Amino acid sequence: MKTQTNSTPAANQTSLTFVPHADKPETKNCFRFDERTENGMPPKIGTLYVQKWALGNKMPQELTLTLTTK
Repeated sequence: MKTQTNSTPAANQTSLTFVPHADKPETKNCFRFDERTENGMPPKIGTLYVQKWALGNKMPQELTLTLTTK
């Protein structure tokens, strides 16, 4: 009997933090967030738009997005 092994390479994860956009934090149907960067690095994503209904129609003070690459 053969045993299967999972040869999938390990996934890399990066967590990015977003805060509400300073000038115009929402549109008619979306909340708008700006990526918070560290040490003067350029943003990896930039501005992020999230549908209001996906967040329960309440603007969070901070949003964390985890990117997983395989």
